[in-house]
Amino acid sequence: MNVGLIGLGFMGTLMGRALLAAGYELTVFDIDPARCAELEHAGAVTAGSASALASGRDIVFMMVREPSQVRECVAGPDGILSADSLPRIVVDCSTNSHALVLSLAGECASRGVAFVDAPVTGRPPDATFFVGGDPVAVAELQPLFAVLANHVTHLGGPGCGTVGKLVNQQVLYGTYLISLEALLMAAKAGVDAPLLAQAMQHGPARSAVLDSIPEKILGADLSDNRGAPLRLIDKDMRLLAELAAGLEMSSANVAALVEAFGEALAEGLGDHHFGAVVQVLADRRTHAVVSNDRQLVRRFVELWNADTPELLGEVADASFIWHGIDGGEVHGLDAYVKTVTARSRGPRHIVIEQFAGEAGLIMVRLLIHRGDGSRFRTHDLFETRRGKITQEWSGHA
Repeated sequence: MNVGLIGLGFMGTLMGRALLAAGYELTVFDIDPARCAELEHAGAVTAGSASALASGRDIVFMMVREPSQVRECVAGPDGILSADSLPRIVVDCSTNSHALVLSLAGECASRGVAFVDAPVTGRPPDATFFVGGDPVAVAELQPLFAVLANHVTHLGGPGCGTVGKLVNQQVLYGTYLISLEALLMAAKAGVDAPLLAQAMQHGPARSAVLDSIPEKILGADLSDNRGAPLRLIDKDMRLLAELAAGLEMSSANVAALVEAFGEALAEGLGDHHFGAVVQVLADRRTHAVVSNDRQLVRRFVELWNADTPELLGEVADASFIWHGIDGGEVHGLDAYVKTVTARSRGPRHIVIEQFAGEAGLIMVRLLIHRGDGSRFRTHDLFETRRGKITQEWSGHA
């Protein structure tokens, strides 16, 4: 069976690898030709357009980012339906507009092509597909799905797979949003939020989402871009709102999701993973992710103790400002490191004795052992913004 694959981003490339590993002949296309090189090296053939790819293919998969790209790939002037010979089945694996899927399914059917919407969650070859389309076409796809996924559910006719994926996104990110807001409230009240999340796992509120929050979000460096980027989730939330509007449904949950992820994009966090939305919630509602702030300060101290201040950029902003005990200020992280290093009396060791604070301001009592054997205590105030330490005020006890 000769298979085509359009769209070689992260997910598309994983799909291509799995299909090649299973022995399928694969032709690929991406608007960025450089993305084809990896799969071409593994045995795929590169086409110059969606139309050229579709000619002579039995089945064409698409994994592209935006609904407008799906329409262009299928019905555009150089799209699949303009090919010299049409494929039997087109499979859209992107998270798409329900209205667009129904429209494209109709256009394809009028040309004798089955259009199957099969959006995916997880990562091939261990993915989950939500499938909508003609049962005969879906049955023909089963051997291909078997090498891409662990779970494939045929939910009904055209558009049903898309509805399934959008509802999955609503439940997933709605649960995250509710859990994050609740834990932020706990943090503001002085409760250890990760500890509370662990305790809740022993009661009826337990969930896989709640289990992942302490490690992956509250205790994480939110700049490391793990998981889906916010710009893609924001797109999904807008498509979900479009679906609800088309069904004449009013949903406070959907409205809250659109608002939260839209604000995150407006804050320039589109390339960050979805956990970054916690910072938007914290800023908007003046809650503090106390546990995360404390971990930043702990890491700050660990790097000094390890004599690796050159790594402080992990947790401190480049524009970091240090307010010294004498009332002077040092601007810039590099200048701060040079100043403190120059004043040291040999290797030091810093012990954190106590934390206090909220809303991005953490007060820490430190016991500092100098290299000459002397020691002293200081109360330092740390300011944090967007997952970085931005200022420190030092003061002796």
